[in-house]
Amino acid sequence: MDTTFAMVEGSWCTARRCPGGAAEVAQVVASRFASEARLEVDGGWLQVAPGSDRDAVTPMGPARAHRARLAFSRWRPAARVSIEIERWSADECEVVVRPHRRVPMTPDRYFVVALQVVEALVGEIMQAPTAAASGTGNRELRRAS
Repeated sequence: MDTTFAMVEGSWCTARRCPGGAAEVAQVVASRFASEARLEVDGGWLQVAPGSDRDAVTPMGPARAHRARLAFSRWRPAARVSIEIERWSADECEVVVRPHRRVPMTPDRYFVVALQVVEALVGEIMQAPTAAASGTGNRELRRAS
């Protein structure tokens, strides 16, 4: 499982695939940030913003995107990012950290911390019992006719 950063749809993002369905992983991430909104890594941290009361639409499941701030330097302000859980396949999903506007002025340092955040978050997802149970299991294959 590779951790990558790439240009996707006009914005730079950091992503890693992990086992589990998108809904199950989104539930693990939502419960993790409900109990503690900050994730500390070497050289920085990720702080998830509380949900907005102004949302007009009630979600039909766990939130798959979270607004957050990523601190990656002592001298620069924290960057506004979003954490997204996207479906990759039937039994895998992708955890993405995407900057809101553009990559900050020191992109090398930003990506070092963003990669650490994604790795730490996927590590916590892998240890969660619900994500491990819904991971790669034996699924019957359907015969194409």
